[in-house]
Amino acid sequence: MRAVAAARAALFCLATFLIVTDANADAVTDCSSSPDPDQRIKGCTSLINGKKLAKKGLAVAYAQRAIAYYEKKDNEKALADATKCTELDPKFALCWLTRAGLLDQNFKFDDALAAYAQYLKLIPLDAKRCDALMEKANAHFRKIFWGQVFDNVKELGGKEVPKDAPIPDMTPEQKKQREKELGEAVLNLSECILLDPKRDDAYLQRGQYLNQLGRHDEGYADYAQAYAINPNNTDALSYLATGAFNRGEHTRALELTEKLMKLDPDALGTQEMYALTLEKLGRKDEADKLKKLVDAKRTCSKAGDKSELQASDYDATAAGCTIIIETPDAETKWHRAAYELRATIRTKQRKYAEAVQDYTRCIELADNDKSKAFYHQERGANLWLQGQPQEAIKDLDEALRVTPGEARAIELRGYAHYKAGNMAKAEEDLKQAVLVNPNNHAAYAYLGDLEYNRSNFDAAAKYYSKAIEINPKFAAAIQARGSCYEKLGSKDEAMADYRKALELDSTLAVSIAGLKRLEEATLPPAVSEAKAQCDAALTALDQGQQVDFDQGIKSCTAVIDSGSASPAILASVHEARGEFHTRKQNFEAAIADFTRCLELAGNSDRSDYFYQQRAYSLISLGQYDRGIADLELVLKKKPDDARSIEMRGFAYFQLNQLDNAKADFTRVVQLEPSNSNAHMGLGDAERLGKKCDAALPHYNKAIELAPGGMSGYFIRALCLEELGRKDEAVADHRKALELNPGLPESTEALKRLGATAQAP
Repeated sequence: MRAVAAARAALFCLATFLIVTDANADAVTDCSSSPDPDQRIKGCTSLINGKKLAKKGLAVAYAQRAIAYYEKKDNEKALADATKCTELDPKFALCWLTRAGLLDQNFKFDDALAAYAQYLKLIPLDAKRCDALMEKANAHFRKIFWGQVFDNVKELGGKEVPKDAPIPDMTPEQKKQREKELGEAVLNLSECILLDPKRDDAYLQRGQYLNQLGRHDEGYADYAQAYAINPNNTDALSYLATGAFNRGEHTRALELTEKLMKLDPDALGTQEMYALTLEKLGRKDEADKLKKLVDAKRTCSKAGDKSELQASDYDATAAGCTIIIETPDAETKWHRAAYELRATIRTKQRKYAEAVQDYTRCIELADNDKSKAFYHQERGANLWLQGQPQEAIKDLDEALRVTPGEARAIELRGYAHYKAGNMAKAEEDLKQAVLVNPNNHAAYAYLGDLEYNRSNFDAAAKYYSKAIEINPKFAAAIQARGSCYEKLGSKDEAMADYRKALELDSTLAVSIAGLKRLEEATLPPAVSEAKAQCDAALTALDQGQQVDFDQGIKSCTAVIDSGSASPAILASVHEARGEFHTRKQNFEAAIADFTRCLELAGNSDRSDYFYQQRAYSLISLGQYDRGIADLELVLKKKPDDARSIEMRGFAYFQLNQLDNAKADFTRVVQLEPSNSNAHMGLGDAERLGKKCDAALPHYNKAIELAPGGMSGYFIRALCLEELGRKDEAVADHRKALELNPGLPESTEALKRLGATAQAP
């Protein structure tokens, strides 16, 4: 509150004058002038308890302590001290001002107004009264507002007011009270203006209250006077522009808004007002262009702290930045901010080349060396990530020339030197980086990589351990340390690290392979041979080679039944056997294997694949609802997984839920425009819905994408026959027979159509 701040400033001089000289000198200094509220409380309490102060000095000490408590947000103690001050010296004006401000802050407006009135009685009739009169006017207004929100404002005490406190409609009694309080506020401000006619803030405030009383012409005149006194008063100018707009004086509103934009070019509300005024004047194209720019600026502004940007906001925020960038008359400051924010987003999206371009523009637009250094640093980071370490080093050297010792630039240059093969320079920078920031886990990990590449596995493990100590969830460092332990022959420690790394990130290939390698080394010879046969069969299947599925199943079963396989080995063997059962259409057995895979995999990323494979077998057995349930578990984590959406679409189709099927196949086409199966699915859904004319374009696209597929021609032929396009249907059946000689369905269809398999 301004009243408390004003009292604090005045008490600074009074305290040193009034407190008796034989009191403790340190306590006097602390009580009167310490910037630390705790120290002031300590000093004032010492003086109060020392009982050496005269009544006036004691009042000052209580007043000082009240303000210190207020600064600590201990309103109850603050108010108690301010009240004590007025009791000790009822004619000490500053005590009343302090008490008024604290009562006001505690929503005790009637008591606050009485305290302001008492203060005003005790001070001279001069311009210095204006601040108190304005505070008293504000208290009248706050009494109305909070009285409208809360039934009994006095019950609030010092509690925090909810930000979303509702403002209900006013009762007739509240409306009368509102007029009374606003009238009192206007009187207070009128007295201030009489004492100091140059107070533009008093005219502005009175104008607001007059407007709320419905006395708009008087309010508008006050805004005009405030602006006349202070042409830089943006609030007065804003109210004048709004008033002109509301009265339909759009040319005047435009003129005032233009002035306002010159004074405060960053005020988006003003720019929005300008656009609305242009629209009223029939300049719609200009208005639409400005609205678009304002919306873009608002989007960029809402991004706030770039570190808190959410992935879901990236595209919309980047689009807003692009609009600003593509608006030539947007301010340079906005251009630079837009380029910087878009560059940040592009870095997060791993669009490093585009981020480099944006940071290049930032460098060109920067108005000081420090800003340029930052942009060189960030461009260097993206060049390094893009695989251009030498160019990155040039940027980082430039950044460090301007800001030597900048920890991030040193760290990034170390990474760039490492990528460029400058190991000695990389080590120098990275060691400096951890010296500047001992908690830099990434730099420690890179130092570990340096030692690993030198085959200094013991030293590397120590660096990785330091990185892990700082960040216990640093999966890559845990994996790397596991590799060191394996190289050093510490197999148990290596396996423990690989397992821990996979708990944190189930996709880490080195950990998967390392754990598999170490665990397989412990298998009995016969089991190891069976595992090798199982793996060989799966590899052959993946490569499209002919596989003896029965032998593959037999080998996998031998490993499973041995009782000596670890959970990781069991998961891989059940997966292989599940694949073999699927190919043999042993769907029940496949379901059992993939269910076991899910039990062993837990919540790892690999579980998504197992759900998909189990869903395939469930759908193949006609258990569509169960299959859909498995696929939706995948889609919760990966909503754009095209394979899962396609399989679900097929299940919906089989359940005759054609709208759901079409929605899924449409989404697959959006994600994978060249997916012929999805186009076929859309065609089938339309055909089953008796819409062959709508189905044909989808079949046409499916055939265009996969001209060697028989089913596209056969199904399209059925649609063409239904539409009465006999010749085209015959041609498609003949093409289907060409691709699949002897196809009975097409052979029968041609007989039905009175045609032969071969064209005459």
